[in-house]
Amino acid sequence: MMDDLCTMIWKEWKEFFLQRGSSRKTMLISALLPIILLGIVIPWRAGPAYVDNTVALVVPALMPLLFVLVLVADSFAGERERHTLETLLGTRLSDQVILLGKMTAAVLYAWAMFVITLAVAVLGINIMYGHGRLIMFPMSRLVPTLIYDFLLAVLLTCVGVFVSLRAPTVRQAMQTLNLGFMVTVWGSFFGFQALPKEWRIILLRALAGKNLIRSEIVARATYR
Repeated sequence: MMDDLCTMIWKEWKEFFLQRGSSRKTMLISALLPIILLGIVIPWRAGPAYVDNTVALVVPALMPLLFVLVLVADSFAGERERHTLETLLGTRLSDQVILLGKMTAAVLYAWAMFVITLAVAVLGINIMYGHGRLIMFPMSRLVPTLIYDFLLAVLLTCVGVFVSLRAPTVRQAMQTLNLGFMVTVWGSFFGFQALPKEWRIILLRALAGKNLIRSEIVARATYR
């Protein structure tokens, strides 16, 4: 079963980078751009204080999850549009392996993007500013963020695959997922605004981490 699962994962990744409606160059750029921006440019400009900022973990954790929506929207609806779903179901691969392989490919892709981005950021900061000492994210933040990001990728993949199974086209699947994503984002925003000021200050200061200047700015902005 593991061999079949690996075959399915490789098929999904290969199609994502080589065949799904975009050129190989475009897909590689879309995959490398978040790593360059969040793993090289921003950490280099922020300096050693980058690892003490909670947002430095949150943003790279959320960015790859957008790729999950693309992968899972195409997972079954795309096969149906390309008339390859019947061929895939007719292979020696079981239905369980096909489903699990598509879900695993999306989850591992998003989580690997996050890990690679953090690794590049830490490596670059240590090369530029280390001077013989190790600059690293606090383990009390890094480990929970890695776990939460993995679980969130699993959740989004499950929802996305369910939508893709029922959607007749990739476009409709993407529209449904984007609508759900926007409702979640804006719902969270307005829900945050509905919280008491004291709670908002606590949450924003937690995101600010140890950056006292940012904490002061957050406090002033909240009291406006």
